Amino acid sequence: MVRKDLNQLQAEIIGVSAIVSAIRGQFDSDNGMKLCDEYIEAALYGVENHLDRIVEDLEGLDERVVERGGGDGVSVKVKVSYESGKDLERLIQLLSPEIKEWKVKPQRGQYKRAYIVLRSSTSGE
Repeated sequence: MVRKDLNQLQAEIIGVSAIVSAIRGQFDSDNGMKLCDEYIEAALYGVENHLDRIVEDLEGLDERVVERGGGDGVSVKVKVSYESGKDLERLIQLLSPEIKEWKVKPQRGQYKRAYIVLRSSTSGE
């Protein structure tokens, strides 16, 4: 995976915004040049996939920030996929003595997602 910085991701998001703007223009009544529905659908599919990849890049960036978190120990970040909020609640309950922070991410696909950051370990185990 190519590591990207915030400036590169910002440029990609601006590009996607321009594409969405151009697609929206296809629905203006005074636009004389129209794309067929098949091309609009293909463009939207491409934008959707590109945005999903940007989300993955941002998650990778977030993980690198946690890895560099500092302190005496090493932070561990756990990615959780789950279907029911009760499943996540149970996991949080079980891990609560070791959890530094956790956050729920937007659902993509069939599963809901969350990230759990465990407290730093000062031992070498």
